[in-house]
Amino acid sequence: MTRMRALLLAGCLGTAVGSAAEPARYPDETTIRLIESQMVMPKGADPLEQYDRYYFFPESGRYAREIVEGRYVLRDGHAALREGAVAIPAVPGAYVVRDGQEPVIADGGCGVVTIVFLIEARRLARLKEEGEEPGQYGVCNGR
Repeated sequence: MTRMRALLLAGCLGTAVGSAAEPARYPDETTIRLIESQMVMPKGADPLEQYDRYYFFPESGRYAREIVEGRYVLRDGHAALREGAVAIPAVPGAYVVRDGQEPVIADGGCGVVTIVFLIEARRLARLKEEGEEPGQYGVCNGR
């Protein structure tokens, strides 16, 4: 990795260039590794490694507590979604994006999985799909 690329990546993982009022923040590598170590994919989903995983902090004030939201997208033909995302070299398949740049796909199945990580508790939130009991860590979008 070139020195310039390393400096650019280091800058993006801490605070990145954003608006002058509030610079964009990105989840760090340690947090991403913690999230992925706790993740159990929902029923019907493929293994974690088959997804590109996008992590971001939702807009301030959207939720009652600070969270990291993740959007997992099966790699099949979705490489264009990586545009604007910053890869985490030490975590293959993991990327950080700004809120509003996360992939939005309604696939009707488990081609996209959404997760929520509670920062203060340092754990994944158990999510619930409509009509089902809570308990799984991710939900398939479009189901």
